[in-house]
Amino acid sequence: MEDSSFATHFGTNYAPSDSELFKLRGILKVPLVEIDNIEDEIQRSLVHLKKLKDAKVSREVAIREYRALVSPLRRVPDDILGAIFLACLHSSRNPIMANNEAPMLLTQVSHRWRQVAHPLHGSGQQFISLFHLRLKLPLPQITLRIMSVARKLPMFD
Repeated sequence: MEDSSFATHFGTNYAPSDSELFKLRGILKVPLVEIDNIEDEIQRSLVHLKKLKDAKVSREVAIREYRALVSPLRRVPDDILGAIFLACLHSSRNPIMANNEAPMLLTQVSHRWRQVAHPLHGSGQQFISLFHLRLKLPLPQITLRIMSVARKLPMFD
């Protein structure tokens, strides 16, 4: 503020006269208008910021959907995915029908996984035996080999 003639009275109990009150109100007029303008600008900025945040969230949702489509796991062939599913089964006991354990857990991921997992229920041992005979590798090494092949699949066409 341009007038500092009242600065000596700041923080005191000084009571201004009527003429001083008139002068003080004049001094305050411009800064009060400036504060109103600043507040208006802040509100406009907040509205603009909200629009930007909403646009960002919208794009993030779209990006998430597209990223899901380009996931390398979607490109793994069904027979390899089936072999991975079989490798998830316990070797020491028969599978149980629990939602938190393979094979039921795997059927909850997607329609495709459900389609791949269900045919394996009856012929799973025959399927994995083919891998044992063909590759002559123990089950953990078969799984690692399958995963190394899957890693090489391109993410984008």
